Amino acid sequence: MRELFLLFLRDSGTFCDARFPADDARKQEMLEPFVRGDEARTMDESTGFGLGLSIARAIALAHGGELSLHDRKPHGLIVRMQLPVSQAPRLAA
Repeated sequence: MRELFLLFLRDSGTFCDARFPADDARKQEMLEPFVRGDEARTMDESTGFGLGLSIARAIALAHGGELSLHDRKPHGLIVRMQLPVSQAPRLAA
C-alpha cells in the first residue's frame, strides 16, 4: 500500500458560481486548458485564462498523482489533488 498526500481546495462561489454542482462532463471539461469556471464573467485583471486547473492536473499526473473535481453542497467546488509520498526514481532521457 503506498502512502498518499491529499490536498483539498474548497471554493464556495468565488471561483465558480451557482452552476455548481455540475455534471461529470462539465467537471472533465474544466480540466482542459482555457476553460473557465464562469464563462459569463468578462475578461479583466481579476479573472483568469482557464489554465490553472489544467496546469495543476498536469503537475499531479507528472508526479504519479491525480486531480479531480467534486461538488461542494449547496454550491461551489472542491478540487482534490492526490500525490504519492514517494515515487520510484526515473532515469533522465
